Amino acid sequence: LRQDMSNLPGGTIDNADVNASAAIAGTKISPNFGSQTITTTGNLNTGDITLTDASPSITFTENDANPDYKIVANSGQFRVYDITNTTDRFVVNTDGHVDITGNLDVGAGIDVTGNITSTGSITSNGTLTIENSAPGISLNDTGDDPDWQIKNENGLLRIRDVTSSVNRLTIASGGQTVISGNLDCSSGVDVTGNI
Repeated sequence: LRQDMSNLPGGTIDNADVNASAAIAGTKISPNFGSQTITTTGNLNTGDITLTDASPSITFTENDANPDYKIVANSGQFRVYDITNTTDRFVVNTDGHVDITGNLDVGAGIDVTGNITSTGSITSNGTLTIENSAPGISLNDTGDDPDWQIKNENGLLRIRDVTSSVNRLTIASGGQTVISGNLDCSSGVDVTGNI
């Protein structure tokens, strides 16, 4: 039944004027609630969600376990924040690099196209394979010289004194070994072939 608004007190409809069973279609509501808080115990089914704020965030609060988390964009960073332990767990920085706090377990391997830099130890329970046209490992002692490099290049395995630019030991594909410098053996040398 359509009613003339002039017959209503103040010419308005308030919450008490609407029956709980009215089931007013959402298409007839302009969903701009200003600064009001929207609370529901049901699900939110929607398409895109756009959050616009100086520091937009979504908080995930479990009522039966900890920690709780917050996803937040702040100062150009995208962060997964551990509310319970007050620390960032995952941060995408403005320059694109990603910081992860805690151990990273990867079930299907990691493919890296750039360099790997570590300030700690690298431990492998399997085989460490380096594939390149001239794969090598550099061993740089920050306190002393020389620095060393182990390299496989042109079928030759070399241990190189990088500081002096000298190959100290070279093993050829046929097994011939060349040593640059004196060879000191504390337990003797056994030779089964010719000298």
